[in-house]
Amino acid sequence: MKQFQILGLALFLAMPFLTFAQISNNGIDQRLNDKYSIEYLNDLKSQDPAALDYLNYFVENVYRIIDMPDKQIACLDLKRVDVTNNQPITLAEMENFNLYKYNCTVLPDKRMFYKIKNTGKLLIIKSEKELKDSFSNDQRLSGNNK
Repeated sequence: MKQFQILGLALFLAMPFLTFAQISNNGIDQRLNDKYSIEYLNDLKSQDPAALDYLNYFVENVYRIIDMPDKQIACLDLKRVDVTNNQPITLAEMENFNLYKYNCTVLPDKRMFYKIKNTGKLLIIKSEKELKDSFSNDQRLSGNNK
């Protein structure tokens, strides 16, 4: 039992470092390039690093993929924004999920649900409020209040 507690504590302490796995050596998550110009992101990095920290956190934590529940749930079909790519969406591409490449919407106070066809999986897009609250909590816990 004590081993599980130690392992749980180690994973909890490592989460802030694991969260930013997609971040390149310039401190910018590459998925952001699909929405923002590199000039804008570099300006944020130098002028408002807290805003860049939030955007990095956002693209990594805005979603969750779960098994499709047994009960009916109101959801949309997940589709690519690039309509020229009509290949089926695979679970492998969901490993590096980029919100900006799909028809996902982030609402202020409500989660959105998307069915990933032919996978038995459901994509959950968290609300802005959820993300801001969890970002604030993570910053507070890691001592990075900005």
